[in-house]
Amino acid sequence: MPSGAHKKPFRWTDVFVRPSLAWPVWAIACAALTASAGSIGGTLDPLTALLLTIDTHVQAGWPAVLLLLAAIGFGRGIWRGAVLSRGLCPGLYSDLRSVSPAVGVAMMLFVIVTLGTAGLFSPALVWVLVALGLSVLIADVAHLVRQPPAARRRALGPPPGWLWVGLPGIAVLLVAAASPPGVLWASEYAGYDVLSYHLQLPKEWVELGHTSPVEHNVYSFLPGAIEQGYAAVLLLRGASSGDPLAGGGAGLAAAHTLHAGITILAAGAVSVLTRRLAIAGGVDRRGVSIAGAFAGGVTLCTPWTIVVGSLAYNEMGVVLIGAGSMLIACRRGSDRSHAAALRAAVVGGLVAAACLVKPTALLFVGAPAGVLLLRFGRLRHWPAMIAAGSLAGAVVLAVWLARNGLMTGNPVFPLATGVFGSGHWTAEQAGRFAAAHAFDGSIVDRLRLLVFADPTVAQGANGVARYRGTSNTQWLLAFPAGVAGIIALIAARRSRAIGVGLGMCMSAQLVAWLAFTHLQSRFLVPCLLVLGPSIGSGLGIATRGVRSSFVVIGVGVMLCLLQSGALWAVYSEQAGGEPNRALGAPPAVFMGEPYSIDLGRVSPIAYINHETPSDATVLLVGDATPLYIRRRTVYATVWDRPPILDLAAHRPVFVLINDAELARLRNSGYLHEELTGESLDKIVRTLRPVRAWPEIGVRLYRVPSQETP
Repeated sequence: MPSGAHKKPFRWTDVFVRPSLAWPVWAIACAALTASAGSIGGTLDPLTALLLTIDTHVQAGWPAVLLLLAAIGFGRGIWRGAVLSRGLCPGLYSDLRSVSPAVGVAMMLFVIVTLGTAGLFSPALVWVLVALGLSVLIADVAHLVRQPPAARRRALGPPPGWLWVGLPGIAVLLVAAASPPGVLWASEYAGYDVLSYHLQLPKEWVELGHTSPVEHNVYSFLPGAIEQGYAAVLLLRGASSGDPLAGGGAGLAAAHTLHAGITILAAGAVSVLTRRLAIAGGVDRRGVSIAGAFAGGVTLCTPWTIVVGSLAYNEMGVVLIGAGSMLIACRRGSDRSHAAALRAAVVGGLVAAACLVKPTALLFVGAPAGVLLLRFGRLRHWPAMIAAGSLAGAVVLAVWLARNGLMTGNPVFPLATGVFGSGHWTAEQAGRFAAAHAFDGSIVDRLRLLVFADPTVAQGANGVARYRGTSNTQWLLAFPAGVAGIIALIAARRSRAIGVGLGMCMSAQLVAWLAFTHLQSRFLVPCLLVLGPSIGSGLGIATRGVRSSFVVIGVGVMLCLLQSGALWAVYSEQAGGEPNRALGAPPAVFMGEPYSIDLGRVSPIAYINHETPSDATVLLVGDATPLYIRRRTVYATVWDRPPILDLAAHRPVFVLINDAELARLRNSGYLHEELTGESLDKIVRTLRPVRAWPEIGVRLYRVPSQETP
């Protein structure tokens, strides 16, 4: 037989099937789309945009990559260590393998929060934590290498379908995450929350050497698991000297890389969850592949995913861990109550870990995970399951509840202040916070905002302010497609139970949004946990009894293209049509580096960082975003007591007043009752003017008593 005669002839589908071909082709396609996304706006050519994106995620983002790899290592270690569960709870062992990234990230964040709460948050311990996770991962890879070639090929495999379908979203995600904090997105007011607490708090924690709450920033009393993960990245990046902005603030850019990585892992977890639900719904093998591919793909192509995923936010951590908890819940219960209780305990622990990322996960993750757990479990096991899940969740949440309880007397501060007390806040502060984080309209008003525009907001206002629910452009067809998928599942007899279950999960999430939030479209992001499986499983069930699945695949592709088109259109509108004008720029540019006198004339931050004494203290009035200021700052969020009211106690050298922000807060009714125009003018009369930036409504003063000779 001639050499090579036994080889199969090459077919075009081999590009997607053979790992040796598929991965290089996928990487080339990803690079091409990333280069294209990075050149939007005409400021950069495609090759330069691609190189800047890669450079940012490698040069600045390597600590985030290490942290994620270590977390995956923890997940793999937990899976291998759970071998005893094969006898105790059949199926749990393989389920832990399927969601090992979600379990690993949950474990990593829980350990980081525990260390921070115990006052043991140090560079050395973070490095030890990362080294342990990486060691487990390396050992796991070494075990795979020792396997026979056939086993290695099966383990590697080609890129899963969701990675192909989600390519347009991944490209924009990588590019957007390579811009420094404070540039994107319009719906998030250029990442205001990132500048005021998502990254500001990690910066302060590194400076302080612990992650305890601080009374001038109320958001520090939230669990902050992802934010403490950002602090860990800062320590890995070289902020051990106490300077979180070391290296031009590269650690801040690494936070974007971390959340972008979590976003991709979350889409994969949604895909795996969808495959499980599709199998439970009687979908055949071909339909299961289609379901998983389009569930993960739609997740990545939906604009809201990329908006929050490319910022140093926390939403995608909720989606990742939530998908893991829901998948663990989705297995038919055994006849043994202890097995059902063990599975419920794992689900409860993961739901609680999601709550450590964001407390609202109790509603948006706990409700669907609970529905699925009870739906798949046996009725007689429900009491044991509820008890075990609640106990495991309470153990995980205790690290946050005990801390807040000891510090404020309210375990969930700043929530439920009317029930548990307002801690160090006055009644006026608690009332303002509660009013601003609740919607006071009627039930009809709430239901209307779920679908229609807010009639009280002018047409020219920010799109997120007008469309506060499912009709926001950054959702586009996600919710209609999800509802259509649920209907398709209910219409088929074999998948009816799954369709009803997903319908109950979505209903629970929407009711939670309507009843317990102040109705912002971004708060619906955890609905991806139900939307992805509903869309994917709906497409999968549509392939039953159909000889060719091309039509179904075409519908899925068209949906993803429409979602991607909306994403790329939204991205192209950012920063005045130049979304990539800061692509690859280090955060140092916002600190005024390199500095010039002309830059100081237009940038208060640059002026303060370079034309004030290095040991000066700057007190901020109105402004609560001191992220890029390198001097010691005294500030407070709008909900906390304004430090200007206690000027002498803080002994600042300079006072920076943001009149534009004060006016906005005053018009919104958010300002502290004692910070009136008259009281501020009285204080200002005792200060000496230094300079002003009237074009942006900012002025700087020196405190006379603190002047140096």
